[in-house]
Amino acid sequence: MLNFGISGAVTKYLSEHISKNESNIVGDLLSTSLWIHVLIGAIGGLAIFMSAEQLVINVFKIPSEIHEASILALELASAAFFFTMINSWAGAVATGLHRLDIYNYIMMLYGTLTLLGSLILVLQGYGLVGVSVANLVATCVVLFVYLVVLRRRGVRLEKGF
Repeated sequence: MLNFGISGAVTKYLSEHISKNESNIVGDLLSTSLWIHVLIGAIGGLAIFMSAEQLVINVFKIPSEIHEASILALELASAAFFFTMINSWAGAVATGLHRLDIYNYIMMLYGTLTLLGSLILVLQGYGLVGVSVANLVATCVVLFVYLVVLRRRGVRLEKGF
């Protein structure tokens, strides 16, 4: 929803253009859709970061004794939002390539890293900030894995395939 359905469109049109051997269009589709995801991620991430204090105090009405940790958690979440948008693009590309196996393995990795990271950091006493850190780290790891796997599959932004 937050990417306005663009990921679904990437999946659909990538699949269609590849099946028709229209590699000249694929490169444009990949680069344009990536930049749209980056822009949405940057705007959304910046909005979350800039409004973190107001969200904690006025919207969520979090008790004052945990304001600092809550603001930090939201600031970390703003960075995770940015990377999540790029991951959304990468997942759409993998799906458009009919590589649901890649998409599913990477989503399993993300879920595992987020769960284990959150559990370990919460048990170490980092609480909500630990959960945010685990989510941010998992999101960055998943992005790296997507980029490596898609590159090996021949995805090139400048030329398509």
